[in-house]
Amino acid sequence: MDRTRPMDNMSLDFDLPQEDEIATNVLSAGTSPYLQIAIMKPFAVFKPYFGFGSDCAPEDRERWKSSFLHFMRKVTLRHGHKPLLIKSPVHTARVALLSDLFPEATFIYCHRNPYEVFQSSANMARKYYPYCYLNRPKEEDVLNFIVDQYVELYDLYVRERASLLGRGKVVEVAFLDLDESPVEVVAGIYHHFGWDCADQAAVRVRQYLGSLKDFKKNAHEPLDGASAALVREKWRESFKTFGYKL
Repeated sequence: MDRTRPMDNMSLDFDLPQEDEIATNVLSAGTSPYLQIAIMKPFAVFKPYFGFGSDCAPEDRERWKSSFLHFMRKVTLRHGHKPLLIKSPVHTARVALLSDLFPEATFIYCHRNPYEVFQSSANMARKYYPYCYLNRPKEEDVLNFIVDQYVELYDLYVRERASLLGRGKVVEVAFLDLDESPVEVVAGIYHHFGWDCADQAAVRVRQYLGSLKDFKKNAHEPLDGASAALVREKWRESFKTFGYKL
């Protein structure tokens, strides 16, 4: 196995944290949007698996929930019943479902300049997706997946956003702030939720940052005019919501 991920310079190892949806995808026999990366089909085929709302078959929703909860219980047992911090981008669409499963759950939403999101997503599609393909998708299919997935995640999150903010159940942070001031941003998250051990967390964050002293972020090529126009057209609302310039 390579020591870093195909799409960036992040370390790759079986002992490092990964997205929980990868496991749920396997346990649920593909009842997940992640299956689309392996079998690229029209977005509508896997769209119900983002939010598991009224457009999803009840048996599919229950299959995902059963698989997800089974995995969460195993991880909880493995780590001594500590509170879990889980991170899979598709959970952005599942605030309502996750709040139903875990009434005390809190959420951290990290937003980023949409142009940069597109650059990162396209880079991942070029360098990582081919390792997963079980068919031969057209470039148009992959592009539509990138664009439509963002829209679905944004729309379903915003639908629940006001309620979360009103109840103090979410903290929103900008990726740029997290990148430039990680210790301060993490401390702000702890203080927002009233979590103990903020000082200890800051120590751990600094230790982790020390391990990244030689890490180099991806340097993406500037977007061409057509791609930039597509982002402005399809993702316009997210620019306004989070204060990014078109």
